[in-house]
Amino acid sequence: MAARSATLELDERVRARRAAGHHVVHLGFGEAGLPVLPEVREVLAGATGLNSYGSVVGSAEARGSAAGYFVRRGLPTEPEQVIYAAQAGLTGRGVIDAPISEAAGGVPDPNGLDRVLERARADGRKPAAVILTLPWVADAIGRLRRALAEFGKR
Repeated sequence: MAARSATLELDERVRARRAAGHHVVHLGFGEAGLPVLPEVREVLAGATGLNSYGSVVGSAEARGSAAGYFVRRGLPTEPEQVIYAAQAGLTGRGVIDAPISEAAGGVPDPNGLDRVLERARADGRKPAAVILTLPWVADAIGRLRRALAEFGKR
């Protein structure tokens, strides 16, 4: 018996639900079925000639935008500080993962960071930077910023 694709099966189920009159926003097949904003269409249309691989660390513009996101939330960040875990590994320092729970809003739990850093130091590591993702809870970055300020004092 041939294995079925879970993605194709989901697509079939969504089509069946839509045919039965249900409104479904289909995110399982990479197509949300939502209209593309005119501003996004313009940017995409203007980038049709940019079809080569980009910078491994990300474009200066993208890194500047990411830095601006954190600056607007009270966390001073320069574009040069915006890196990805893969590039962080290239620094020779390695990456120390911190657990992220939904309750913390998409950033490491400030209370749990102490334990992660203590464990890393006990293993002989010397943590020197924090890599953040974009949080999905509005005040999460503020809680983390306050916790990082406390870490910086130690």
